[in-house]
Amino acid sequence: MLEPLHSVWSCSQLTAKSPDVRDFREHRRKTLSLQLPTQHTRTATADNGRQSTHLTDSQIADLVTWIDAGADWPAAKPIRAASAVNKGSLFTEREKSYWAFQPVHDPVPPAIKQTDWVQSDLDRFILAKLEAQGLRPSVPADKRTLLRRVTFDLTGLPPTPEAMAAFQADNSTGAFTQVVKRLLASRQYGERRGQRWLDCCTLR
Repeated sequence: MLEPLHSVWSCSQLTAKSPDVRDFREHRRKTLSLQLPTQHTRTATADNGRQSTHLTDSQIADLVTWIDAGADWPAAKPIRAASAVNKGSLFTEREKSYWAFQPVHDPVPPAIKQTDWVQSDLDRFILAKLEAQGLRPSVPADKRTLLRRVTFDLTGLPPTPEAMAAFQADNSTGAFTQVVKRLLASRQYGERRGQRWLDCCTLR
């Protein structure tokens, strides 16, 4: 298949850089139709008395045929086993087994010893890993430490004295949940999240 392409690679427009198989496969016919010169362009170049280095219609046809056949190149390393390609699959079995591509399911929470520490099924998975290593969970944080942690994490700022006093005085079961909701709805949280996007825009 590569025999008819030898004259194509000798063209001065294509010798500046070795052919990239991935580029050819990605762009395929669209790239050829947008970047390769038309018959009108080649004729105009020849009429001006300059030596034309553009591809002929026959060379373009050879390129299209080669790309449609898979754009195989002797020096290129295969990105996956040929058996996977022959079966019509775009991914190998190893690629398809990656955890992010697995169907969502509801796993059974593991058995644990320290059941009094658990507040949700998620805690069971964490505690099971700790117990397997002979470790114990850290002691619960006091209210002052807890409020400082969540406020710094969500807003990047310390809690105000008023917020600290209000949280320490609130002994309801949903006190911490209300703090999180308040912080997520705050302007400071939006500014902290938006800073990442603004940094990206500035660097572009």
